[in-house]
Amino acid sequence: MSILITLTVHRPQASPTTKDVSYTDPSKEPIEPKTDELQALIYTLVAGTSSNLIGVGVFTHLYDLGDRRVRKGPAPDLDNLDLAIKPVRREGESHSHLGDYPRVIKCLAKENLFVDLKYAPHGHVESCLKSHCDTSEECRIRFAQEVIEAAVFIDSRGIIHSDLAACQFLLNDTLHVD
Repeated sequence: MSILITLTVHRPQASPTTKDVSYTDPSKEPIEPKTDELQALIYTLVAGTSSNLIGVGVFTHLYDLGDRRVRKGPAPDLDNLDLAIKPVRREGESHSHLGDYPRVIKCLAKENLFVDLKYAPHGHVESCLKSHCDTSEECRIRFAQEVIEAAVFIDSRGIIHSDLAACQFLLNDTLHVD
């Protein structure tokens, strides 16, 4: 009697050749936002939930946040956002350096992209004088004296105010310069 034994040998298939590949985790790479995305982000951070734009400067926008608070931040539509952010930061630093003084508007908060200031319900001296042509001489002299007080104080703290104009001085609840 003969027995036939068949042996089957299974050889593992050769794995494909692997190369030395480096892998970088994309979640760890900084995301560079596009300019329009960055502008939208700045608008959201600066304006918050308010869309009440009340003032537009060369580099900044001013928003009424309610609760007697306004927010000054960089204009979101500029080509050079860095150029717009610098004056906002400088203003925040100036307010920190000046502290509280009766002729300087009160700074309520400051961050890298905005400065929150106390709301000045009567606007600035220039608009008040233009809209109220009948302002008494006594009141005009008081405005001038208070503007000088503010300028002297700012200068005494080593800050150079490069734009002394009636539109730069705000009027508080009692029509005094802040």
